[in-house]
Amino acid sequence: MLANPNALAQEAIVETQPSVAAADDGTSGARPVRTGSPRLTIDTLRYLTDEIEAAVLAYRNDKSAEQLDDINVLFDQLIALIDLSEIAPATRRETGVSTVLAILDIAGRIDLPASDDIPDVDAFSDDENASWRLPLTPLRLIRHDEGPRQGEFLFSGATVRAAPRFATALMDVPMESDLAFSSWTRGWPQITGPMIPADVVRAMPDDGRYLWHGTPRWKVASVIVTVALAGALLAGFTLLVWPKPEDGRTLRVVRRLVPPFVTLITIGVVDWFFDDQINLSGEFAGWMTHFSVVCTYLTLAWLFWVVVTGAFNWMMSTPEGPKQSLNASLVKLGARIVGVIGILVILGIGGTELGLPVMSVVAGLGVGSLAVALAVRPSLENLIGGFVLFADQPVRVGDFCSFGSYMGTVEAIGIRSTQIRGLDRTLISVPNAKFADMEIINWAQCDRMLINETIGLRYETSPDQLRYVLGNLRAMAHAHPRIESDTIRIRFSGYGESALKIGIRIYALTREWNDFYAIREDIFLRIYEIVEEAGTGFAVPASRLYFNRDAGLDVDRTRHAVGAVDAWREKGALPFPFMSDAQVKEVSGTVAYPPRGSVELGSAGAARRSRAENLSDAQEEDGDDVALAQETTDRPGDRQS
Repeated sequence: MLANPNALAQEAIVETQPSVAAADDGTSGARPVRTGSPRLTIDTLRYLTDEIEAAVLAYRNDKSAEQLDDINVLFDQLIALIDLSEIAPATRRETGVSTVLAILDIAGRIDLPASDDIPDVDAFSDDENASWRLPLTPLRLIRHDEGPRQGEFLFSGATVRAAPRFATALMDVPMESDLAFSSWTRGWPQITGPMIPADVVRAMPDDGRYLWHGTPRWKVASVIVTVALAGALLAGFTLLVWPKPEDGRTLRVVRRLVPPFVTLITIGVVDWFFDDQINLSGEFAGWMTHFSVVCTYLTLAWLFWVVVTGAFNWMMSTPEGPKQSLNASLVKLGARIVGVIGILVILGIGGTELGLPVMSVVAGLGVGSLAVALAVRPSLENLIGGFVLFADQPVRVGDFCSFGSYMGTVEAIGIRSTQIRGLDRTLISVPNAKFADMEIINWAQCDRMLINETIGLRYETSPDQLRYVLGNLRAMAHAHPRIESDTIRIRFSGYGESALKIGIRIYALTREWNDFYAIREDIFLRIYEIVEEAGTGFAVPASRLYFNRDAGLDVDRTRHAVGAVDAWREKGALPFPFMSDAQVKEVSGTVAYPPRGSVELGSAGAARRSRAENLSDAQEEDGDDVALAQETTDRPGDRQS
């Protein structure tokens, strides 16, 4: 319910710019648009009708930009009498002008009632939906009970549809006007701006003067030619200034910024030419306004994208930029996200200007956010997975990695997926959510590459032959300039079914695959030479059948072993199931290790163990390890050896 509508209506006045009418003292005066009651609204219409007729007559006699500005001000005042709240903001003025022309035609063909016959604000109660219909017309004034124009009596929104139809029905009725044309709806579209001489308009053929959707045909043709010419010039200019491969960092950014800026300026100039010089009108003017709004906001979106991506690329290319501190792909991804969000906002504003229910769609998405979240869950998971990859950085762009059953080089980490170039040169696309959960081996982060191999020697190899092979393999590995010396492991590792196994675990000092394979090949060839030099050979899976007379067990050694066990029983020293503490203490340290003659004995061994490859970098603080090592070197077995 309107609070005290009568009082509000008395104050309902829309101030406008000065009109062309002179005040009583001969100076240029200003008369406000008064809409506080039906009487005030109709009186304002009557006054503005006289004013605009006089202004148009003066403009036709002497065309000038100032007079055209005065006419536009009067049109704005007349438009203020109409409720256009349901019209899209982009075409509100064009629709208002078309409606005003129809109202002027109606007002010139019927007699507007005298002021005393029109109800004042006191004639209406406090009830809502207060209205008054102009006699003999479908035009109705309705009071606004809420909103920014509360208490004003305006021509209803239905006037936009009713006025043109009613004005067309009255075309046969003579119009009382001093204008040369007999109809505002047909005559005003023929008016042009000061830049187009009247003689040019008069020279147009009659067919060119016919209206096509509210605009003369010759104007429509002029618009088409102008738009085509402007588009061709902009396309050529864009190709001319587009960045070249040899351009520097800053120049490339500037070259990308120039085309959208020039496009926006061109759109503004063309709009001004169409509105103030060509003077488009009717439905065609609305179409061109829609086209202009679409071009403007698409260009703004283009400009925003260029600014965002250009700024991020410029930062990445600086020596102190994110290239050293952040992953370049993360910066690129962030720029794309910001650019996409900004473009959506810009296009949403443009859609609102065109009357699209953008806010309603956004509100609907808010209500159905759960359903939307479920629908886009895979995309959100992949987006979050991409950020996890950048935060944890198991791999970076350019790293060679293995995952699952694939191996390849990471080429890009995008919003949805990670692109990996496989060994067979195919492009593998893995969703970020799945890739972040996989076990990834990043070969690019290894500081050295492992050569891990087991070779088998024939069982006929003697112990000293085996020692010869082991000693020379270790010497070869230590002598090789591309093998890390501190972590060499070459040991007799066990007895196989048909071979004496030697385990080789060494690290090649390289991070490149081709170099690694070359080093490994050289090591394998040298192993082959050492085995042949020892007079033995590599074992192959084989079975041998020996025919021999069995000499039976060694009687003396058997008697010795049985006697020793009997002695243990008699003394109560049988070491089963466990050895006694005294027995353990008695034999402790009696086995000589390292074996007799080893370089590990003495100070050389202690220095070598200090460079050993430990399972942990943690250091003992109480010195137990040092004492244990010293004790080991001083055991009786070592002294005996």
